Amino acid sequence: MTERNWALGENGAKVVEVSHEAARVASEASNLLVEREDLLWITGDAPQHVTLQIANPHPPLQYVGWHVWHDYLTNPKTVEVASGESCEDMVAQLVCQAVPGAGTQIWKLPSPIPSNHMFIRMKILETFGSGPTYMNHVVVFANDPGARFRGLRGGDFSVAKTKEGSSGRMSVLLKELDEDIRALHPIKTVTPKKNMLLYVPQEPMLVYPQEEEEEGEEEEEVPSPPLRGQGQRRGNSGSCEASHCPHRRCSAENFASVGNGVPVTQTVEVQKSFNDRLCMLEQAVASLTQSLNHQREDLTMIKTALLQQASERRRELEHRLTTAQVSSGQERQQLEHKKSSRASHHHYNHQVSVDFPEDALRTFVEGVVAPLLHKHTKRTESHTIKKLDDFLKDIVTEITQAVDIRVRSHLQQALPSHESSNVNMPYYSSDNRRAMHTPISQTNKVQPSVHGDYRSAAGTVPPYPISSYAGLPVSSISSPCRDTSGVPVSIIRETFAESDSKLLGRTSARSE
Repeated sequence: MTERNWALGENGAKVVEVSHEAARVASEASNLLVEREDLLWITGDAPQHVTLQIANPHPPLQYVGWHVWHDYLTNPKTVEVASGESCEDMVAQLVCQAVPGAGTQIWKLPSPIPSNHMFIRMKILETFGSGPTYMNHVVVFANDPGARFRGLRGGDFSVAKTKEGSSGRMSVLLKELDEDIRALHPIKTVTPKKNMLLYVPQEPMLVYPQEEEEEGEEEEEVPSPPLRGQGQRRGNSGSCEASHCPHRRCSAENFASVGNGVPVTQTVEVQKSFNDRLCMLEQAVASLTQSLNHQREDLTMIKTALLQQASERRRELEHRLTTAQVSSGQERQQLEHKKSSRASHHHYNHQVSVDFPEDALRTFVEGVVAPLLHKHTKRTESHTIKKLDDFLKDIVTEITQAVDIRVRSHLQQALPSHESSNVNMPYYSSDNRRAMHTPISQTNKVQPSVHGDYRSAAGTVPPYPISSYAGLPVSSISSPCRDTSGVPVSIIRETFAESDSKLLGRTSARSE
């Protein structure tokens, strides 16, 4: 009867905690609960752990192990087994040192896991090489799993005779060993420890006929030793394929059961010379395998170094290319700047056309320049009006003085010499020039004969130079302002009218 594996999902186990799961198909930790070769738990680099919850109730568990389907460098090497009533309270039970190779490896615990411990944690502390480690499934047994997990099963084969079947059996072993050497499959030469069991996947045993039957001799059948598999596990039908490499030990003492001290009922009797030669061959194959593993590691290191050198060279080339591009860009900018600076000193007569919307440009100019122009226009207008007022005041003053002088000289020439001294014409300065203005309505009442008496004297009076008026530029009075053409004429008319009225009054008084 097959021993019950309490770590399978069909027996009530489940995964409650896992450190890491690879993002790949069929790499979840729940694959540990299924006894299938193509399902496995792939995790990251060590250390990694997974916690299983065992069905309740369960008997005290004495055997713990795991299964790996290939002989990889990432196989678990050092595994810590711990148990507890909860995930927080774990007690370390055993630290297992695995043997390189594929298959199932089981250890007997120093003290059984009690029934109240519902959680078992498998922590991978170390692997045989670098890289993400894995497990196919975990095995947990309450009792000895039996001959399925032993180096040899004594009840399934008969004892071979030392003299009769040795030749055919050794030829088969040598042939298989030659195939093993050619395939460079590692052979386990490490003797199991005190509490360690090794898995033998093939069942039942294969029996090879003797080669001496061809000569007509009838002899007993000699069973061949169990063959080490390539990692194939038994299917649901219970059958499995046989391997091409032998799995033996150097002495019959290693075939005894491990841990409990229960001896195997039968042993294989092989001649000592052949046994020694087989041990030597196994050691040679193990050394070859070890050297091959070292060569693989060296090749891996060389490959890593070459990849690092290639990446460094690539980064250096990219850096050089980037630096060259930056320097060329800077040089190009400097050349363009020099060309533009040189071109700025030359005057080009050719027409430059700018495809810019005229309406938008006009709107922009009006929006920006219009306030400034309006402000400047107001300031210029006020300044011009002020200057024009001052200029007109000066003109009026000069004209008033000129008219006053000419009127005085005219009166002095018209009157007799003895009365000229008595005539005192007031001098109209710029301060009292308002008195000179006479309404135009009064000037119209003056008789026209008065003006005819003094026309002859007007030609004798020299013209008064108006320096201030003649010296002013035309542009200074060209701006729009009040009409100044009528000012001198009105002043002259008013002055003549006033002087003529006074003169007529005095003449009439004297004649009476």
